[in-house]
Amino acid sequence: MTDGQSDLPTDGNPRISRSPTTVSKKWRIRRPRTPIGLAQNSHENPILLRLLLSGVGAQAFAGSPMAANPNIVFILADDLGWSDTTLFGTTQFCQTPNLERLAKRGMLFPRADQPAEKDAVRSIGLNSSPPKAKRGAGIFNMKRFLKLVVLLSVLSSHRTVPLLAAEPVVFRPAYAPAPADNPLKGFVPYAGQGRNFPHSLEFNYLSLASMMTGPTNFNWVPLEQLLDGIASRGCQSVFRIYMEYPRKPSGVPEYLVQAGVKMRAWTYTNTQPLPPARDHTPDYEDPRLRAALTNFIAALGARYDGNPRIGFITAGLLGSWGEWHCHPHSEWFASKTVQAEVMDAYEAAFLKTPVLLRYPAGDNDRAHASNAGRNMGYHDDSFAWGTLETGRKNDEWFYLAALGKAGPAAMDRW
Repeated sequence: MTDGQSDLPTDGNPRISRSPTTVSKKWRIRRPRTPIGLAQNSHENPILLRLLLSGVGAQAFAGSPMAANPNIVFILADDLGWSDTTLFGTTQFCQTPNLERLAKRGMLFPRADQPAEKDAVRSIGLNSSPPKAKRGAGIFNMKRFLKLVVLLSVLSSHRTVPLLAAEPVVFRPAYAPAPADNPLKGFVPYAGQGRNFPHSLEFNYLSLASMMTGPTNFNWVPLEQLLDGIASRGCQSVFRIYMEYPRKPSGVPEYLVQAGVKMRAWTYTNTQPLPPARDHTPDYEDPRLRAALTNFIAALGARYDGNPRIGFITAGLLGSWGEWHCHPHSEWFASKTVQAEVMDAYEAAFLKTPVLLRYPAGDNDRAHASNAGRNMGYHDDSFAWGTLETGRKNDEWFYLAALGKAGPAAMDRW
């Protein structure tokens, strides 16, 4: 595959090849009717447009047949990896000589990362306007980048050579003793581990029993110790509260057990290569347990919503490990009504700190209450092992399969 067989013209005026290999059915190329077309939102910034007209229009195209009515062609490639062209010399599958010629006659910005235009953060990358449900973004901003390019063009307006003929410019960041920080992203080790790779988040579990001693009585010491320990290593916390955890004592508050909340003790066998483990599943429909959950979430939010030591909270509380399932005893898991109560409580209590759910679910999900329309995110507990969609019926719970089944609202959120 090539990027077109026709060479660039020698007169300095770019033309679009009409070779069948250049334009596929996915692409639509239109000649802009305005003097300069630069993304969809250029009209929102008259200063940027004025700079383009005065700087690029007057200088970059000076002396060419296009000077009277110049055009800027902005090429946006879908799913094009940095190594998918011969420009960087790593691919053996594609030959892209015209891109190499463009690069030699123009500028390269090899350290600027732009998210894919079809992924969920496209509006941050292209328009610097993050979606409402997104919280924070350490992403290269295309609009600001284009403003910088235009400013550099104007500042160098004393040059009489066309912009496309400029010498390549490479920006190299100053040396740093460690990789650039990547907050709220990347691999997440358990608290106190992960010393062999850079990270900005650490994770751990806490039992509800260790933090709740009565209907409105709470002990925040375990959580404070966890948050302070992680913060001392320069990281933010991701934590999950559980009530049942195979191989550990019950996480149900003791006052609920003493009050008579039904407990099921059973042996969990899906633990290979470790031996079977003992688990304790409470009656999730008991009104006293349900009240305890909503009371705890409200108190947790009142104390910790927006706390800078916390990156994310996983909803937890329900099911084995707080993973929102009781496999293989799905009949013991919380009903959709109880699930909705827990999600309602989280949404009311946390307006700043993001809360993550284990399973994406649409309106027709068999086991889980619908959550695709809630202001909550998702986390994949089986990353790489149970992530990709396989098409097999037994793998419908895999993360991307569940995300697709939950519908467009869930897919757009991811």
